[in-house]
Amino acid sequence: MANILGLPFNCNKIADPQQGALAMQLNTVSNANDTLIGYFFNGDPNTLTGGIPYSGHPITLTGYYKNNQMPGDTGILLIVFKEGGTAISFDFAIFTGTHTAYTPFTVVLTIPPFANPDSIIFGAASSNGFNTNGMPGSMLQFDNITFMGANSQPANMNGSFENWITTNTSTPQDWATAGGFTFQTTDVHSGTYALSLSTFAYDLQNFSPSYASNGTMIGNNLGGGRPYTLLNDTLCGWYKFTAMGIDSGIAFVQTSLATSPVGMAFQILPPNSAYTYFSIPFSSFTQPDTLLVVIASSSNNTTLSNVGSVLKIDDLYLKSSQVGITELSWNIFGMVKLYPNPSNVECWIEFDNTKNAPVVMTITDGLGKVISEISVEETGHQRQHIDTSVLNKGCYLVTLTQNGKRTCRPLLVD
Repeated sequence: MANILGLPFNCNKIADPQQGALAMQLNTVSNANDTLIGYFFNGDPNTLTGGIPYSGHPITLTGYYKNNQMPGDTGILLIVFKEGGTAISFDFAIFTGTHTAYTPFTVVLTIPPFANPDSIIFGAASSNGFNTNGMPGSMLQFDNITFMGANSQPANMNGSFENWITTNTSTPQDWATAGGFTFQTTDVHSGTYALSLSTFAYDLQNFSPSYASNGTMIGNNLGGGRPYTLLNDTLCGWYKFTAMGIDSGIAFVQTSLATSPVGMAFQILPPNSAYTYFSIPFSSFTQPDTLLVVIASSSNNTTLSNVGSVLKIDDLYLKSSQVGITELSWNIFGMVKLYPNPSNVECWIEFDNTKNAPVVMTITDGLGKVISEISVEETGHQRQHIDTSVLNKGCYLVTLTQNGKRTCRPLLVD
C-alpha cells in the first residue's frame, strides 16, 4: 500500500517460496516525510476487533521466515484467539537479526484448555509498530504458516500465501481522487461503469477513506469545485455500501462565494447491498459562485476494522442540471441534453449518433421497470420527444444504448 504515498510497494507477493510458488514479503520503507511499515492483518490489532472464523484448538503455530531487521528494529507476528467477541489468548513472535535462508519458527499458543474459540486475528509486520515507527530497510518474509495440533486450518487464512488478488486503481474523468483506492467498476446502477471507493490502511496506526471530488485534492485537502450560482438545489444519485465493522459512506455538498462557504449539506450512506437512491437538498444564504461535491468511503473515525469498506456511486446528478454532473462513464453520444428537467408535461433529449447503427432509448422507473423503449435509426444530431404527462411523479432513468455502449440521464417528473 506504500504506492498510495508515492513510496515503493512494501507488501509484496514474491516468487521465493519455502514451498509452492509464492511467499509474502514485508518491508519498512520511507520518504522524506514518513516511515511506512509493511504489514498484513485480518483484524484490528489495536482494538482486537474483526478477524476470521476458526473453532480449532491448536497447540502451536509454525512457519518459515527470512528477515533482515535493521539494528534496534524487530519484526512481529501476532495471533489472537477470540470467543464471543472477547480475546481469550494473545501470543506473538519477535524477529531480529538477519536470516538469508528460510528458518523455521514455532509459537506455543496459550488458549485456555476449556475455551471454545470462534475466531482469530492473525498478522505480521516488518517493524513493531506498537513500540516504534519502524526503521527503513527492515524486511520480513513468510511462507507455509500452519496451526499444529488441530484438525483443520482457518478457511480464509491463506497461510501458504499462494492466493492473491490483483487490483488496479482508476480515476474518473473530471473528478479528483485521494486515498488511492478508487476503482472503475462494472457493478453499475446503469450504463457501463460506476465509481468504487475503498477504505484502506497505510500502516498499523493510520487508516483512511478514499475520496472523490469535483474540486481539487492534494493529499486529503479539499478545495475548488465547479462554477455554480443557484441558491437552492438537490444532489441526487444511487449508491451501494458494503461496511467493514460499524461504518457508512458519506456524500457532502458545499457552496462558496470567493472561496468562503455559504452553504453545505451532507448525507450518511448506510450499508445497502443493492443500488439505493439518495438525495441531498442544499441551500445557500447568498448567491454562490462555486459548488464542491465530495464522496468518501467511510464517514466515522476510521479504524482498522473499517478497512475494506466499499462505497459504489453511480448516476450522480443535480436536479437543476439539464445534463447532470459530468458522467463517470465514457459517453459515445456527445453532449447529451435532457430538458426541461424536472418536467411535468414533456421534455426532449438531444444526442449525436455518429455510428451506422441504431440507438435504443429506454425509460425505466426507480424500481428498474421498463416504461418505454424506442429505436432511433437515423444518424447525426438527434432530438427525441418524451411525453412526461403520462408518467407518475418520481425519478426515472433515460438510457441510450448502441453496440453495447450506454449512457444515461436521470429524469425527474413533478
